[in-house]
This record gives sequence, C-alpha cells and structure tokens, in this order.
Amino acid sequence: MELDSPGAAASQTGEVGHHPDRPILAVGSMVPVSTGYVGLLTDSDSEIQCASPSRKRNSYPSQEPPLALRGLEGKRTRLMREWVSEQAIVFINNNNTAVKTYQRYEAAQKEFTQWLRDGSFEQGVYPAVIVVNWLHHTMATKKLQWSSVLNRKAAVLALFHDPEAITRDPIFKAFLMAGHSLGVVDTKHEIYSIEPVLAFFKSKPDNHTLPMMDLAKKLAWLLGVCGFMRPDDIVCTDVAKSGVIGDKLQLAVVFPKEKRGKQRIIKYVHLSRHTDLAICPVHAYTTYRSRTMFMDVPARRTSRFYAISVYMNTISRLFVPKGTRPPKLRALGSTLAAMAGVPIPDIMVQGNWSSPKIFEKHYRLSSVISNNLSVSTLGIPLEPHMDMAP
Repeated sequence: MELDSPGAAASQTGEVGHHPDRPILAVGSMVPVSTGYVGLLTDSDSEIQCASPSRKRNSYPSQEPPLALRGLEGKRTRLMREWVSEQAIVFINNNNTAVKTYQRYEAAQKEFTQWLRDGSFEQGVYPAVIVVNWLHHTMATKKLQWSSVLNRKAAVLALFHDPEAITRDPIFKAFLMAGHSLGVVDTKHEIYSIEPVLAFFKSKPDNHTLPMMDLAKKLAWLLGVCGFMRPDDIVCTDVAKSGVIGDKLQLAVVFPKEKRGKQRIIKYVHLSRHTDLAICPVHAYTTYRSRTMFMDVPARRTSRFYAISVYMNTISRLFVPKGTRPPKLRALGSTLAAMAGVPIPDIMVQGNWSSPKIFEKHYRLSSVISNNLSVSTLGIPLEPHMDMAP
C-alpha cells in the first residue's frame, strides 16, 4: 500500500499536518509482499473503491489509481514494465517462501480489504489508525485471543510498502502495549508419562511381523520424540543420504523449516540405539526401510510416510485423557530430555535451535528439573533426621 509524500498529504487534506513517522494513507496500489501464488486476485476483479458510502468516486484526484489487491499478474506486469527479463521474472516469482506466506495471510488480508470496501476507509487518515481500528474490530467481534490478533497484524502489515512507518506510530505502539497487558502468561507446567505408549509397543509383535500401518505409526512417534522431528521432517527425509553410520542412525532432512542466513539447508538428525528393540528408533527405521524400499519415490527419493501427524497423535492419545489434545512430539521429546538432565546445548543441537530461548519459550512443556537443588544448595546432611509432627 503506497504511502503519501508530504506534499500529497497537504494537498489532499489541507489541514492534517505531516509527521515523518506518520504518513497519510494514500489511495494507491496495495501489493502484498508475498506474491507469487496463482490463486491471488487479479487486477480486473480486485479493485476496491476506498471512499466511504457517502463520498463520491470522482472526489479523488484523477491521478490516483484505486486501492487494489494485486496478485501474480500484477507483480509480473510491474516487473515487465521495469524491463526485467522473462527468466528473471520466473526466478523471482518461483519463491516457495512467498507462496506459503501468502497462504497464511490470504484470509486476513481479504477480510481487511473487504472491510475497506464496506466503507471503513477514509481519505486522509493515518494508516496506523486504519490498522488499529480493524484489529480492534476483529478482536471484539470475533472474540479473538491476543495471539490471533498479532497474526492478523502481521498479515495486514504485509500489504503496506512501508510497514515500519506504521509500527513506529505512537498510536500503534499504544495499541500493542494495551494488548500485551491483557493477561498474565502462565508458564507451562505440563508433565506427561509416556509409560502407556512404551508398554503398548512392548506388547506388540516384533518389527518384522508387525503390520505395516502399525510399524509406520510406531516409527513416526519414535522419530518425533527421540529426534524432535516434525511430520514434514519425516516426510522429507532423503533415504539416499540417510542410514546407520557406526552405531547411530543419521537422517538427512532435505526440506526443513529451518534456514541459515535465509538459505535452505539439509538438516541432519542423529539417533542412538536403545537396548530394548521394542522401543528402539534405529531398529524401527532399519526394519521399516527393509520392508518398504520398493515404495521409494524416484523423483524425491523419500520413503512414503503418509499422514504422519495423524500417526503421531494416534499413539500419543494413549497417554493423554480422552478429549485432550496430545502435545507435539517435538516439544514432548525435548522436554523429557531436559527433565532427564540432558544439557540444554545438546537439546539445541538435536532440535536445530539457534538459541535456548526458542526451546524455553516455544517447546518446553515443564519447568521440572532432574537435580535436587535442595541438596545441591544446602548440602548433604551428616545424619538423617526424621520429620517431627507439629
């Protein structure tokens, strides 16, 4: 969304003073930063007249185009007008990250533009005020949690060419401060016992005779807990680059969510053997591979894991109450490791986290630790003492 220059602001409003950090919202092309998705609106069907119902269309200066949400064709046309080569245009538009971002933002962005279309947009109003009004409107009408409001904020800001100008606005900052103070964050303290799952695995036949569906569920669950792997990580494991090296299983994830310096990486997950073959992730993987090699996909060379998240949740429901949503195995495994005394740096390496804050904020389910701090801080008593009744 284009923002007015100081001169344009004065000519349109006549009375509103210009502030460098609070530019006036202009009626211009609104182009999402995350274009490249074929399902975006085209120029012909996405024009939104920004006047309120009481304002006539011809009240706008003739040189200003209508507010529009433009998709792939709009971006392509703009690049062609700038004499960008066809090959470069294809390279720019073939951006998987931009496509995924648009898919996440699409619903909120369309809702915002519809809100403008319905007459909630006024010429000469600061864009920060427009965004604040819409966010509060959706929060009140939909009874959204503050985290959902923040997600919608990111989606709407992506429509503006200069979102930093909005985030610097004092009104916008005040709105965020008020939202952050709505409630008290309860640090997670969830303790799960996976003994029912382990007993279930041990009660089943060995991996060579176990039905393939049950073996796939078992393997997916063990990789999620022991390898901190997401369902996508398991699906995108390149079996040609994976295998047992020495006494450890090395899995190569070729399309992980994580990046390094905005570059895609190949993430390697290492798993050690367990003495009990019934719950050993290495034994489960090697058995699964020996029984499914003929099913490999030649193009991507990945083993065929279907509906991995469903497999994981099916097993996890064995240790959670009925009707309760199971925890993510990436969080469960890392939390169990921390509670067992595994050093945080080792947990960070296994989870491919760049900072301990990521684990503590997003994945750790319990603050319970394995060490006895009472004994560590007070020392071991020389003689045991019996508790005295009051």
